[in-house]
Amino acid sequence: MRRVLLVLSWPPSVPGGVTTVVLNLHDHLTQRAGWGARLLVDSWGDRTHREETVDGRDISYIRVQPPYIRHRGLRAMAAFCRSFVPTALQCRRLVRQHGITVINIHFPGTEALFWTLLRKLGLFRGTVVLSFHGADVTRIRLEASSYQRFLWRMILAGTTALTACSHRLADELRELFPQASMAIHVVPNGVDERRILAESRSPRDRPIPVNAPYLISIAGFENKKGLDVLLAAFARLRQDNSQIRLLLLCRAGPDMPAINALIGELELADRVTVEVDCPHHEAMSLLRAAEALVVPSRKEPFGIVVLEAAALGRPVILTDVCGVLEWLDRSVVSIVPAGDTEALAAAIAGVLSDKQAAESQARRLNSAVAATFSWSHATTLLLRAAEQDLGAPTGSACSAGT
Repeated sequence: MRRVLLVLSWPPSVPGGVTTVVLNLHDHLTQRAGWGARLLVDSWGDRTHREETVDGRDISYIRVQPPYIRHRGLRAMAAFCRSFVPTALQCRRLVRQHGITVINIHFPGTEALFWTLLRKLGLFRGTVVLSFHGADVTRIRLEASSYQRFLWRMILAGTTALTACSHRLADELRELFPQASMAIHVVPNGVDERRILAESRSPRDRPIPVNAPYLISIAGFENKKGLDVLLAAFARLRQDNSQIRLLLLCRAGPDMPAINALIGELELADRVTVEVDCPHHEAMSLLRAAEALVVPSRKEPFGIVVLEAAALGRPVILTDVCGVLEWLDRSVVSIVPAGDTEALAAAIAGVLSDKQAAESQARRLNSAVAATFSWSHATTLLLRAAEQDLGAPTGSACSAGT
């Protein structure tokens, strides 16, 4: 049996879209004939190798030192070099013991150099796939010093394939890494309707935070998520829709103080409820009971929560930058221009005023998503990318131009 090692830089208990992707890929790989999967957390909290099983998933913790840390310069590279041999020996034992043939790194940073060097040095004879999700690409672009560009050339030289969750993000990758253009694959996210429904019906650890009809937005406290636009649009609705509330389920992030301040400035404290780092099953329970999901993003490479709303039969209002729209259209979702407060307020008012039409649109969305997005298909595309040069010389997929 061949196995895929799915690498994350945080524990799988941390909520978020990337975590959702990795856990679903893991579960579908373990269900596929001839394949299996294992999770690896290159956690900074774990200086020694350890293993555990959580929710039936085997997890290894190995601390991988990145060769670049902001403001540390050569000290980071020195630490990378010092730690490379002992960490490489740990990982070689891991891949041999568990039959790992594919290493799939999600939300990669310069720590990916460790895994590609492992391959270049013959300590791992399988393939390495880097899976990008959006903010990782933005981070690489913003931190593109000459030293970092050198590190990424080295990383790409040992990489089999790169995946992106949408064509738009794939285009960004081609612009960022033109030398790897031929190795970039689009692997859209999926959804497991039965699992989402089961999660939404599981017991809650806390009481429902809203006791009136509500809209919901599930995002992070980041400028690109457009929560300020949503709050401004929601403030316009307060007179005509005095009963409706807004529930924000947010991951902790840099814009948290600004969003809380804006809620006060707009006098929405009694109309808006904020829940931070809500567990996924509770988020699904709250989403199932919402009037609609609102995705006000200024930038959104995919928008996996749209698929989750579809699985739960909820209407969706989203901005025209969401990558999921490469496969969906206006017949199944309400689309508004990113950053347009008036258009967003009008779209929300439309959904609230004609619930029959909104529910009909939600049923069409459910059918469209069920026919287009599945984790089984995403798993097939990932393996197809990973296997494109099995048996080929190391680095052949990305060596041109490096």
